[in-house]
Amino acid sequence: MRTRTRTYTRTRTHTDTRVMTFDAGRFLILCVLRLVLQATLAAANVAAVLSGFPVWPRPDNISPFIEKPVNLIPQAAPSIVNQKDLNLKIAADA
Repeated sequence: MRTRTRTYTRTRTHTDTRVMTFDAGRFLILCVLRLVLQATLAAANVAAVLSGFPVWPRPDNISPFIEKPVNLIPQAAPSIVNQKDLNLKIAADA
């Protein structure tokens, strides 16, 4: 009976540790991907404003900025939420 108890404890501890490690690793990867996406959008916003491009008309749809090759990215700032305060033009709906 002691052996069973020790075996069950080890198995359970090992399983719990593996699950926690997987979830923590997955969470870390998702956090890093989110930071990369935010940095990419921020850089695209700065580049667009400095280049004089208008603001993207649909800030809830940023997929054209992250799914297309660089040469096919729209010439607009993808996600400037205070464009009215900055007096920036809005791009024609593409």
